[in-house]
Order: sequence, then structure tokens, then C-alpha cells
Amino acid sequence: MKTTTRSWLAMIVIGIFTIMANLDASIINIALPIMSKSLAVPISQITYTVMGYMVILSGLLVTFGKLGDIWGKGRIFTLGMYSFTIGSLMASVNFGFEFLLLARFVQAVGAAATLSNSYGLISELFDNHTRGTAMGINTMFISAGFVAGPALGGFLLQQFAWNAIFMINIPLGIIAIILGHLFLPKNHGRQQATKLDGWGAGILFIIITLFFVVLEAGQTIGFRQPLIIIGFIITLALTLYFIWKSIEKMRYYHYPFLRIVPSA
Repeated sequence: MKTTTRSWLAMIVIGIFTIMANLDASIINIALPIMSKSLAVPISQITYTVMGYMVILSGLLVTFGKLGDIWGKGRIFTLGMYSFTIGSLMASVNFGFEFLLLARFVQAVGAAATLSNSYGLISELFDNHTRGTAMGINTMFISAGFVAGPALGGFLLQQFAWNAIFMINIPLGIIAIILGHLFLPKNHGRQQATKLDGWGAGILFIIITLFFVVLEAGQTIGFRQPLIIIGFIITLALTLYFIWKSIEKMRYYHYPFLRIVPSA
């Protein structure tokens, strides 16, 4: 595909959500003490809003990347924009701790859908001469989101209530959604060429979730407790199983010469 002005306008959409998805992974950290007091929950509980976001985001990246291959990267990215913006709207309304956790879940689903398809969209939108530059810019957006989080969060908390850190996403999200409908590619993926490995996606999600939970629990009760050790062992076993099954599928589908043929 030849790079056009439309490609760079689509890059603005990708950049906005790349920044916001990473911004919301770091901006909340500085607000945790204020949120803990406002929502009347211990600081140990309010950290679930950070851990839950990262667990859902990390666990769904591969799944949404595959769905982008099946149904179209532009389509999945657009769904992610809606989910993240709706989640930001939910998080900006103080309906209690449980509702905030739900809002962060919706945000994380949207962040996973957008981040997992951003580089794929760039590959479709830009030609060989400009693709590297566009990918470099997107990587810069990722870093900018993480770095800007604490500074922007501190500024907003000095001026407004804690939910302002989520309100800022709403107008940006609406602008990006409108631009996305205008400039993102309307491809439809390869429904007949590939399918989602639901079993593998589920195992990967369990591995990531269990790893984060065991780490968090270990900091609370101690890493030498039998329950924590068993959790690490189960995580390691599932990881090795996932790697083994991935290698087997790679051999079968992509490298048939590596298939193990029983001897006569």
C-alpha cells in the first residue's frame, strides 16, 4: 500500500490510543492514596485497579492480535476505541470501588484491542519507505504515554478530583473514534484462512493472571509460604505446557519438515 495523507491521518488515531492506553497504566499510580481515601478502601485493595488493568491488558494482547488477523485489524482497533472510551467514562463517575474495578476492566479490554493491532495497521497503511518511520513514531507514543502519566496525573490532582485522570480520555477518545471511522482501513480479515485458538488463548490468560496474583500474594504473606510456592510451580508447569503446544503447532502448520514421523 502506498503511503498517503490518509495514512498519516490514520496514524494520528493510532497515536492517540497508543498514548492513552499506556498513560492509563501509569497515571493512576500517583492517585492511589487519594482514591483510597475517597473510596474508603485500604491502599492494598485500591492497587487492584492497577494490577487488574495490567493483567487484563497483558492477557488479551495475543487474543486480540489474532482476532485482528481474522476479522480485520481496523475493525478490532475500532471496537477497542469504543471499549476504552466507555471504560474511561465509567471510571470518571464515582460509583464506588467495585464499579471502578469494572470500569478498569472495560478500559483494559479496549487497550488490549488497540495496542495489539497498532503495528499491524501501520504495516498495512505505510509502504516500505515510510513504515519504519511510522513504527518508530508509534514506539515513541508508547514511551510518551508511560513517561507523561505521573506528571500529568500530578497536575490534574492538584486542580481537580481524582476521577479527572479518566475524564481527560473522553474527549480524546471521541475525536479519535470519529477520525478512525474516516481514515482507518475497512478490511475484513481472513475468516477462511485462520481461526482463533481459544484453548491456547485461555491457557495464556490463566498463566499471566496466576503469575500476577502469586506475586501480589507473595508480597503480602511471604514468598516462602507453601501456597505461594505451589502457585509458582503451577505457573511454571502451565508455561512449559503452553510452549510445548506452541512448538507442536508451529511444526505442524508452518514447518512440515519438522513433523515427527513414526519409524516403520
